[in-house]
Amino acid sequence: TFVFLSQVYVPDPAAVGQYIASAAEELAAADVHVVTVGDDVVGIVHPCKVYGALAVGRPIVFVGPEQSHVGDILGAGAVGWRLDHGDVDGAVALFRSVLTLAPDERARMGSRARDLVDSRFSQDMLRAQLCDVLERGLA
Repeated sequence: TFVFLSQVYVPDPAAVGQYIASAAEELAAADVHVVTVGDDVVGIVHPCKVYGALAVGRPIVFVGPEQSHVGDILGAGAVGWRLDHGDVDGAVALFRSVLTLAPDERARMGSRARDLVDSRFSQDMLRAQLCDVLERGLA
């Protein structure tokens, strides 16, 4: 789910193929991305869409538990906001705040998001970490 400041856009799952070619453009078209994780699936399920949002430099609204990997990412980089499931009043207040956020502040959050990808989640860095884990397991 992508949030544009004037609308919410949910891609048609039946048309996924046409989105693949322009995934970066699609991701970058949103002003803010919404990422959700159920409270009962932390540690089992992890939404990879968080990395696409970070990679294109967009802030994230995370709906899910603070004690989660996405919560850790938000805490590490000031790249978005978090809401608890069911917090309707908080969601209304947050989205009103996002609507009034100055474009330059949103751009700074997006820049921090992109920097976080480069510093913690680049392919080279993750590949090296995986190799380290495998080498320790084989030792």
